[in-house]
Amino acid sequence: MTTPKTARPKKSGKDEAEKDEIHEASEDSFPASDPPSWTEVSASGDPGGTETPESEPPPVMPGGNKAEPQTPNAIEFLKADHREVEKLFEQFMSARGRRQRLKVVKRIATALSAHTIIEEEIFYPACSEHGVEEDDLGEALVEHDTIKLLVRELVECEVGDDYYHAKVTVLSEYVKLHVQEEEAAGTGIMARLEKTGADLAELGRALKERKEELMEDSECLLARPPRLKVLELQSLTSRGRPGDYGQSAAYRFQG
Repeated sequence: MTTPKTARPKKSGKDEAEKDEIHEASEDSFPASDPPSWTEVSASGDPGGTETPESEPPPVMPGGNKAEPQTPNAIEFLKADHREVEKLFEQFMSARGRRQRLKVVKRIATALSAHTIIEEEIFYPACSEHGVEEDDLGEALVEHDTIKLLVRELVECEVGDDYYHAKVTVLSEYVKLHVQEEEAAGTGIMARLEKTGADLAELGRALKERKEELMEDSECLLARPPRLKVLELQSLTSRGRPGDYGQSAAYRFQG
């Protein structure tokens, strides 16, 4: 038995005209020199056929080099320095053996020496220029001088000397107090400089560059005598007996 064929409906002239219009529109939408490109779309609707987009690659600078990490501003940079020194003091307290303690103290002395220099050469002058009270900056300089003397004392004496551990502990507490005053919210030197609208980014770059320069030769940094800004050792020790620590220290640290 033969299945009868179903007659196809004839296309009207109107249907043919609409088909021609659609065909012409499709051809006009994409120039021959710029053919369309089709992107596979996954079931979730994401292009590329994957549901999870890949993370963006790091930015690339001209010449093919990756962008360098941004330098922290002055406040962030100095606070990071403070945290570094705090960790070093913690390492000393947990250190075992003379050699390990001596190694940590050397790192503490290096870090504090570099830190006091960059603050006095760059940060404190910027604070003064932007109206931070001179009395507060003067107190900070006195504290720096005291820190420098304690650091020099530790560098020159032996780990087994009397009061060695006590000197490190006192230095740690003194530095902690100095840091708290500088970082005090609203009232510290750092907070007051922030309120002035100073260019902290540029100041941060200057601090970073100077510290890197100092750290290139840490041995020379430790060997240099402390440059006291406020304290005068000769007057502080003039009541000492000849030959005592005071007079010998004044002789060593002058200039």
